Amino acid sequence: MNLFIDTNVLLNFFHFSKDSLEELDKVLVLQNYGKISIWLTDQVELEFSKNRETKIADALKKFLDEKPNSGIPNVARGYTECDQFIEAMKQVNSSREQLKEKVRKDISEKSLFADKLVKEIFIKSTRIKFTEGQFNSAKRRVDLRSPPEKNNSLGDAINWEALLEAIPNNQDIFIVSEDGDYSSPLDAERLRDFLTEEWLTRKNSKAVLYKRLLQFLSIKFPDAKVAAKLEKDILISELASSTSFATTHQVISELNSFPSFSPKQASEIADAYITNQQVGWIASDANVYDFGKKIQDAHSATLDPAQQKAFLGVLAIGILNI
Repeated sequence: MNLFIDTNVLLNFFHFSKDSLEELDKVLVLQNYGKISIWLTDQVELEFSKNRETKIADALKKFLDEKPNSGIPNVARGYTECDQFIEAMKQVNSSREQLKEKVRKDISEKSLFADKLVKEIFIKSTRIKFTEGQFNSAKRRVDLRSPPEKNNSLGDAINWEALLEAIPNNQDIFIVSEDGDYSSPLDAERLRDFLTEEWLTRKNSKAVLYKRLLQFLSIKFPDAKVAAKLEKDILISELASSTSFATTHQVISELNSFPSFSPKQASEIADAYITNQQVGWIASDANVYDFGKKIQDAHSATLDPAQQKAFLGVLAIGILNI
């Protein structure tokens, strides 16, 4: 599943955004486990580098540089709650100054939480190198006033031409962008008909627009509520479908790094041990047995009795062969 994240979406994680940093975490988990392929253009990275400081400066002005008004009208004075309110405002202002100091330090060092996630996305993405051909095609598109173009700006047109060039034929592209250049004038949540038809004609596949990462994730990956849960769910699915001892060992090693699992996840792990012979056959291996025993001990009260009996049977055979 091919995903393109526009610069404006990435920059919003340095400002006030309806999407939380957790959405970037989820995208990285999906990328790491091969569920999506993130595509990055040189143009996006350039625009991000140029606009990061401006975006942060505006966010700081709206939040950290504006102190709450602590003035108290006389009609409210003399009450215990008034004194409590004044003390609370002092604490707010003190915390604000401490937060400002830490944030400004991390801004200068480019070590904000958002910086770390965006940097990893840039590293993990498939990069589309800028070419003269992309530039010429984008310029022609803008000259002809063909979407996506805005005020003679080439940025969106370059990104679109780069995607047309790089994405393999017969593969859909999912674009996450708040830019109106991509949106239909009739429905801001939908890609322009011109672009939809162009992609279909040239790539024999679909191009779909989402305004927010949360929207894309909730529709395409509805179970991706939390990044850590998403990662565990993917690994459990890989365990259930494992076709080799090497894969089983690797997946269990990764699962073992998580301190806890939900009852549903524990049940799915037990099922993997019971139904997947590749897993059951090597239950005698120490790490496979130990992980299964840990799940059994922690979730004995929530596993279905029949399932628990079968799970214990697999583990019993394993311990006999250790």
